Amino acid sequence: MLIDTQNLVDSESFRREPERYMTAASAGNGPVAVMKDARVIGVLVDPDEYEQMFGVAVRELLSSRMTGPTLTQDEVKAGIQKLIQYRRRGA
Repeated sequence: MLIDTQNLVDSESFRREPERYMTAASAGNGPVAVMKDARVIGVLVDPDEYEQMFGVAVRELLSSRMTGPTLTQDEVKAGIQKLIQYRRRGA
């Protein structure tokens, strides 16, 4: 997520006028980054933009789950049994 340098605000200014910056973020002016000691400590984004980012993240997660490595139920059971036996020997 790119943040326009005009949308940087120090934490004290944000504390004094939060409504101003929340309005700017929700008006579609891009994310507003709250800074403290030259570090971003928070980012305000439009609710629609947040939903879009969240949706993309969920789709990517689900896609990776569908194409990633999978195990059968029998393989999982065998792995659990192996772990139980290993721990019993070590106890």
